[in-house]
Amino acid sequence: MGTHMSSPLPHLWELVGSTGQFDYIEHTPQYGPWDLYDLDNMCRAAELTNTSTVIKIDRNPKDFLAQRAIAGGFNGILFADIITAEEVKDCVKAYLFLAEKMLADRTIHGEAFNFSNELQIAVLELVKKIGQLMERADLEPLVLNEVKGEIRHQYLSAQKARERLGWKAAYTLDEGLVQTIAWYREFFGEGAR
Repeated sequence: MGTHMSSPLPHLWELVGSTGQFDYIEHTPQYGPWDLYDLDNMCRAAELTNTSTVIKIDRNPKDFLAQRAIAGGFNGILFADIITAEEVKDCVKAYLFLAEKMLADRTIHGEAFNFSNELQIAVLELVKKIGQLMERADLEPLVLNEVKGEIRHQYLSAQKARERLGWKAAYTLDEGLVQTIAWYREFFGEGAR
């Protein structure tokens, strides 16, 4: 279980970690001021209590910030962007579905719903699946296994959306990956492997 923190003050990160109530702290940089040095300090403070860290990154300048956050010690990076048209379609469908349900049922106003395919898939399994779909099963990831305090299981439960709204994902993981791979190949050109 995790919590969100917008404050970059390291003593607050250490305090939250010392409660022992959370497996990880997610920095939500869009809600408060911070600088690149704060990334280092937040991670050092969380490391004192063996608490994992995650940062949510928006599109620009995502690559630089992701590299800097990893260098600072963050254990996880969440990219907030939607990249492909299929991802946009699935999200729009979910939100339109929710809006229609909210018009019909005022009791769900103010409720929080997760929209997810609920797959629990290990990163290595996902890498293998992408390699197979790209016909590049020959590529092997380099796993150093040096991360401490890794979040073992993290996924969204859409149970509430299923049960109360009757929602289900519009795309399977394989369908989404096939379409995403096709999009990247088109974007980077025919020779993209």
